[in-house]
Amino acid sequence: MRIGFVSTRMAGTDGVSLETRKWAAIFRRLGSVVVPNIFDFSQTAPGITHRNADLRRALPLNDQHLLILQPTRVVRRKGIELALSLVCQLRRWPNRRRLLNKEPVLTISHHASDEDWGYLEELRALARRWRAPLYYAAAHGGAQLSIGP
Repeated sequence: MRIGFVSTRMAGTDGVSLETRKWAAIFRRLGSVVVPNIFDFSQTAPGITHRNADLRRALPLNDQHLLILQPTRVVRRKGIELALSLVCQLRRWPNRRRLLNKEPVLTISHHASDEDWGYLEELRALARRWRAPLYYAAAHGGAQLSIGP
Protein backbone atom coordinates (compact mmCIF):
# COMPACT_ATOMS: atom_id res chain seq x y z
CA MET A 1 0.00 0.00 0.00
CA ARG A 2 1.40 3.37 -1.01
CA ILE A 3 0.47 6.52 0.90
CA GLY A 4 1.20 9.83 -0.73
CA PHE A 5 0.39 13.48 -0.30
CA VAL A 6 0.05 16.51 -2.48
CA SER A 7 2.23 19.42 -1.50
CA THR A 8 1.14 23.00 -2.09
CA ARG A 9 4.78 23.95 -2.03
CA MET A 10 6.26 24.74 -5.40
CA ALA A 11 9.88 25.32 -6.30
CA GLY A 12 10.94 28.78 -5.20
CA THR A 13 8.02 29.34 -2.83
CA ASP A 14 7.60 28.92 0.91
CA GLY A 15 4.08 27.52 1.05
CA VAL A 16 2.95 30.36 3.31
CA SER A 17 2.99 32.76 0.38
CA LEU A 18 0.82 30.39 -1.64
CA GLU A 19 -1.67 30.11 1.23
CA THR A 20 -1.72 33.89 1.62
CA ARG A 21 -2.28 34.33 -2.11
CA LYS A 22 -5.11 31.80 -2.05
CA TRP A 23 -6.91 33.59 0.81
CA ALA A 24 -6.29 37.02 -0.73
CA ALA A 25 -7.99 35.83 -3.93
CA ILE A 26 -10.96 34.50 -1.96
CA PHE A 27 -11.34 37.78 -0.03
CA ARG A 28 -11.10 39.82 -3.23
CA ARG A 29 -14.00 37.83 -4.67
CA LEU A 30 -16.04 38.20 -1.49
CA GLY A 31 -15.08 41.79 -0.78
CA SER A 32 -13.71 42.86 2.56
CA VAL A 33 -13.84 45.74 4.98
CA VAL A 34 -11.13 46.75 7.42
CA VAL A 35 -12.59 46.97 10.90
CA PRO A 36 -10.34 49.14 13.10
CA ASN A 37 -9.43 47.68 16.47
CA ILE A 38 -9.67 50.96 18.35
CA PHE A 39 -8.49 53.82 16.12
CA ASP A 40 -9.93 54.44 12.69
CA PHE A 41 -7.04 56.20 11.00
CA SER A 42 -9.20 57.21 8.06
CA GLN A 43 -11.01 59.58 10.45
CA THR A 44 -9.59 62.74 11.97
CA ALA A 45 -8.56 62.36 15.62
CA PRO A 46 -11.06 63.96 18.02
CA GLY A 47 -8.46 66.28 19.57
CA ILE A 48 -9.14 68.00 22.88
CA THR A 49 -12.56 67.21 24.34
CA HIS A 50 -14.25 67.78 27.70
CA ARG A 51 -12.98 64.32 28.77
CA ASN A 52 -9.29 65.03 28.14
CA ALA A 53 -8.96 68.81 28.42
CA ASP A 54 -7.52 68.65 31.96
CA LEU A 55 -5.07 65.78 31.36
CA ARG A 56 -1.90 67.91 31.31
CA ARG A 57 -2.91 69.71 34.51
CA ALA A 58 -3.85 66.46 36.26
CA LEU A 59 -0.50 64.82 35.50
CA PRO A 60 0.90 67.73 36.01
CA LEU A 61 2.52 68.66 32.71
CA ASN A 62 3.11 72.03 31.13
CA ASP A 63 3.96 73.32 27.66
CA GLN A 64 7.61 72.33 28.11
CA HIS A 65 6.63 68.64 28.21
CA LEU A 66 6.10 66.53 25.12
CA LEU A 67 3.28 64.14 26.02
CA ILE A 68 3.85 60.72 24.45
CA LEU A 69 0.64 58.81 24.98
CA GLN A 70 0.51 55.01 25.14
CA PRO A 71 -3.26 54.54 24.71
CA THR A 72 -3.41 50.92 25.79
CA ARG A 73 -4.03 48.67 28.75
CA VAL A 74 -0.96 47.60 30.69
CA VAL A 75 -0.45 44.17 29.13
CA ARG A 76 2.97 42.58 28.61
CA ARG A 77 2.29 41.60 24.98
CA LYS A 78 1.83 45.31 24.12
CA GLY A 79 5.57 45.90 24.57
CA ILE A 80 5.23 49.17 26.47
CA GLU A 81 8.91 48.96 27.40
CA LEU A 82 9.67 49.85 23.75
CA ALA A 83 7.82 53.16 24.14
CA LEU A 84 9.72 53.74 27.37
CA SER A 85 12.98 53.09 25.50
CA LEU A 86 11.90 55.61 22.85
CA VAL A 87 11.32 58.24 25.54
CA CYS A 88 14.75 57.49 26.96
CA GLN A 89 16.35 58.00 23.52
CA LEU A 90 14.39 61.20 22.87
CA ARG A 91 15.64 62.70 26.13
CA ARG A 92 19.25 62.49 24.95
CA TRP A 93 21.05 65.31 23.23
CA PRO A 94 20.81 66.06 20.24
CA ASN A 95 17.37 64.42 20.05
CA ARG A 96 16.10 66.71 22.79
CA ARG A 97 17.24 69.73 20.78
CA ARG A 98 15.22 68.45 17.79
CA LEU A 99 12.16 68.42 20.04
CA LEU A 100 12.66 72.16 20.66
CA ASN A 101 14.08 71.21 24.06
CA LYS A 102 10.74 69.83 25.24
CA GLU A 103 10.91 67.02 27.77
CA PRO A 104 9.34 63.79 26.49
CA VAL A 105 7.09 62.06 29.03
CA LEU A 106 5.45 58.66 28.52
CA THR A 107 1.87 58.39 29.75
CA ILE A 108 -0.01 55.08 29.89
CA SER A 109 -3.70 55.85 29.70
CA HIS A 110 -5.45 52.55 30.46
CA HIS A 111 -5.71 50.20 33.44
CA ALA A 112 -3.50 47.33 34.50
CA SER A 113 -5.43 44.21 35.47
CA ASP A 114 -4.56 42.26 38.60
CA GLU A 115 -2.49 39.76 36.63
CA ASP A 116 -0.56 42.54 34.86
CA TRP A 117 0.16 44.65 37.94
CA GLY A 118 3.61 43.04 38.14
CA TYR A 119 4.33 44.20 34.59
CA LEU A 120 3.42 47.76 35.56
CA GLU A 121 5.86 47.52 38.46
CA GLU A 122 8.55 46.27 36.04
CA LEU A 123 7.87 49.28 33.80
CA ARG A 124 8.16 51.61 36.79
CA ALA A 125 11.49 50.02 37.75
CA LEU A 126 12.75 50.45 34.17
CA ALA A 127 11.63 54.08 34.19
CA ARG A 128 13.62 54.69 37.37
CA ARG A 129 16.68 52.88 36.03
CA TRP A 130 16.55 54.70 32.68
CA ARG A 131 15.59 58.02 34.32
CA ALA A 132 12.60 58.35 31.99
CA PRO A 133 9.38 60.00 33.19
CA LEU A 134 6.48 57.56 33.17
CA TYR A 135 2.93 58.44 34.19
CA TYR A 136 0.26 55.84 34.85
CA ALA A 137 -2.91 57.78 34.22
CA ALA A 138 -5.61 55.11 34.08
CA ALA A 139 -7.90 57.43 36.02
CA HIS A 140 -6.06 60.64 35.23
CA GLY A 141 -7.43 62.42 38.26
CA GLY A 142 -5.14 60.22 40.36
CA ALA A 143 -2.21 59.92 37.96
CA GLN A 144 0.95 58.49 39.42
CA LEU A 145 4.43 59.58 38.36
CA SER A 146 6.94 56.74 38.46
CA ILE A 147 9.98 58.96 38.19
CA GLY A 148 10.40 62.69 38.20
CA PRO A 149 11.93 64.70 35.37
